[in-house]
Amino acid sequence: MCGLMLLTTRNPLLFPFILTFTLLQGISPALIPPPRSYADEIWITNLTFHSVQVFDPETQGRLAEIPVGEKPIDVTFSRDYKRAYVANFGSNDVSIIDTARRQVLATLPVGRRPRSVTLSPDDQILYVTNSGEDTLSFIDVRLE
Repeated sequence: MCGLMLLTTRNPLLFPFILTFTLLQGISPALIPPPRSYADEIWITNLTFHSVQVFDPETQGRLAEIPVGEKPIDVTFSRDYKRAYVANFGSNDVSIIDTARRQVLATLPVGRRPRSVTLSPDDQILYVTNSGEDTLSFIDVRLE
């Protein structure tokens, strides 16, 4: 078992709300996105089960499990939260997820051992660092 701690400010005038709950082994809290409305969802990668899991921070219940490539290690989101992009370290690819339907739209090959993903400020280019060959992949996500 491992733990996840969530800090969120529901009201800027109050102290941050802190929540801790236990997760199954293999879950790696790669990124917790800024909430659309405070404390919406927590998206985390699960290296053991090759999935992204979505949790409700209020109930600590799992809302969804989305199968992706092998050993997902990082996730980032479009500004409108309609897409999630997951770096799959073990399968050398990136999964693109429709966040509303919680389904993989596409899986795109990248360099060896992708480690992190981030979007350009205009949400048009996805940058992927490939730790297995010290390269950077650029993906035009407007074409997805």
